[in-house]
Amino acid sequence: MIQSIQSLRGIFVLMIFLHHLSLFPAGGDCGVSFFFVLSGFVMCAGYGTRVSELRFIPFMKRRLVKVWPVHLLCLVAALLLYGSDAGSGIAIACDTLLIQSWVPLRSFYFSGNQVSWFLADMMFFYAVFPALVRLMNRRGRMVRSAGAVLAVYFIVIQFVPDGFTDALIYISPLFRVVDFMLGIVLWHVWMRIREGITARLAGKAVMSAAAQFIALSFVAVTIWVWNFVPSRYGLASLWWPSVMLLLVVMTATDSSRSFVTRLLHSRILLWLGRLSFAFYMAHLLVIDAWREAMASLAIECPGKYILAGTMGISILLAWLLTDCVERPLSRRMS
Repeated sequence: MIQSIQSLRGIFVLMIFLHHLSLFPAGGDCGVSFFFVLSGFVMCAGYGTRVSELRFIPFMKRRLVKVWPVHLLCLVAALLLYGSDAGSGIAIACDTLLIQSWVPLRSFYFSGNQVSWFLADMMFFYAVFPALVRLMNRRGRMVRSAGAVLAVYFIVIQFVPDGFTDALIYISPLFRVVDFMLGIVLWHVWMRIREGITARLAGKAVMSAAAQFIALSFVAVTIWVWNFVPSRYGLASLWWPSVMLLLVVMTATDSSRSFVTRLLHSRILLWLGRLSFAFYMAHLLVIDAWREAMASLAIECPGKYILAGTMGISILLAWLLTDCVERPLSRRMS
């Protein structure tokens, strides 16, 4: 994993965390789009030249054993925390099998540990990854395929009823696979332009810093624009240009000595990036448990203590889940 990208994982998962604390409304849409695009990008980085050699079942097993143990533990915690409010038996069964995001009903895709719908989408992306990479391997085919998919996407979302924008545009794997596909396209583009870009930026901290400033400013402007666009765009497609630019710029400048790069290479941000998956899986449970505890004790907790307390507990749980569950079981089961 490129170090700057690893740290960005920690930063963007904190955006999702702040969104669930109602402190950063755009953080959820922005963070989810970032992770979906990033997934396509890094999957190509790891497998792009070896896709034809992949055996489907062993490949899917490796992906599943990396996420399923943590998912099941968090699902059990959700059942204990929410009780009957966690969802119906059928919904929980779908959640367990990571297929809940295919059902466009809130009682299904937000059942159990609500954030696990993201994993259901990711399992679909993994399943179609080899086919998508082969489709994008040739430049002409990549441009035509991506152009056709985007054209269909923007036509279809015009006809999605307002009551189903979240269920389809934000949640459905058939819509969110476009984010993942753009990550694959971005990797292919990067592989064609990287030599020229890295040659221009190598050893030039000022130029690297300028490129990073532009990319970060673009993200900031997109966050501002999010407040004024219809939700059918703000849920996903609004973020694609800024997220893709940020990934390319941070990848290209990862070896520079600019202030941003040195900050992203700090141990604390790299550590948070390493914990990002487990943090994502645990954080909403922590927030809801905190709120329930404060309500049962009739305590009015100031916002700064809620932020510090829930973040601290989420990081602690993420550390335990990563080092005691995710990594050991992944190594053993693989």
